[in-house]
Amino acid sequence: METVDRDTLRDLLAADTGTRVVMAMGPRRFAQAHIPGSETFEDLDAALDALQRDEDIVLYCSGPDCTASRWAHRVLQSRGYTSVRRYPGGLADWDAAGLPLASDDQRREVAA
Repeated sequence: METVDRDTLRDLLAADTGTRVVMAMGPRRFAQAHIPGSETFEDLDAALDALQRDEDIVLYCSGPDCTASRWAHRVLQSRGYTSVRRYPGGLADWDAAGLPLASDDQRREVAA
């Protein structure tokens, strides 16, 4: 299972490389906190419909002990996705480094 570290993920997001960064824990958890520039899907079928098999995809979840990104990685690879990696540190590592997190509450404040 190929992984990326925090600095690599930060660089991918900053360079706007087209990499799809996906939180594997679903919309409710995503609304609470997520890495800015990442996305999530309602369920596996929605993810499979939205993601292309040849896209560069980085999956993450809450932290090293979370299994959601591992599971999603295995599923995508078994379905023929060719460039799937994991950010094993997830939200915990990102936050511990002092990097920003986004939430739906922040988006509502901006829109108001």
